[in-house]
Amino acid sequence: MLEESEGKLLVGFAWDLYLHGMPKRRQKRRAAVVLPGETAQICVNGRHSLGTQWYYTQHTFNIAYGHDLTENIFLRGAFDHLFSFEEKLL
Repeated sequence: MLEESEGKLLVGFAWDLYLHGMPKRRQKRRAAVVLPGETAQICVNGRHSLGTQWYYTQHTFNIAYGHDLTENIFLRGAFDHLFSFEEKLL
């Protein structure tokens, strides 16, 4: 979830069984606040089943906020904010 408010980007996380898999994570209405010119990365992993078969996924969301962003914004170095909703999967 992305919401722009008072010159900031508010980033939320809503867990979805079909997209993110198990185990269930709690939702965060405000997972991150990104200011103009900043970047953030959010990682989520999950375990899914197809009958008796299991498979695993990992989703990475890269976020940049602002008007004067360059095409290589994610290559310039470390992210300003890192957020992980990853779980230890068995």
